[in-house]
Amino acid sequence: MEAEPTPLDPELVERFKAEIRRFWQAPYVWGGASPQGTDCSGLVHTLYLRAADETIPRHTTDLYAAGLPVNWKNLRFADLVFFSMGAGRTPRHVGLYIDRGFFIHASVSNGVTLSHFSDPPYMETYLGARRYLE
Repeated sequence: MEAEPTPLDPELVERFKAEIRRFWQAPYVWGGASPQGTDCSGLVHTLYLRAADETIPRHTTDLYAAGLPVNWKNLRFADLVFFSMGAGRTPRHVGLYIDRGFFIHASVSNGVTLSHFSDPPYMETYLGARRYLE
């Protein structure tokens, strides 16, 4: 029997925000998952673990395969957003949706940062979103 999803209440949102502050501007480190260095999937995996006590998959393709698909119009805080970032439709990059088109992610060039869907190349490479918290 699977556990019920953690409700997205104001206290949970604040825990996510506190963890995001811990990771803010952390350098990009392939395979990393800490404020000292992280990659994109390590960032969202650790945010979920520390803020929501939820263990979600560690790799981008596994994250995309799991979770509940979410329509672009219904995105909400803590949904995961996925991008191909190259040829094909394979998820290669993931971020955590914040609000109004903004998401936090671990960028190779900028470390943990905030971006908008309108920033190149995100709109062109957007694949979809997944929800892990009901």
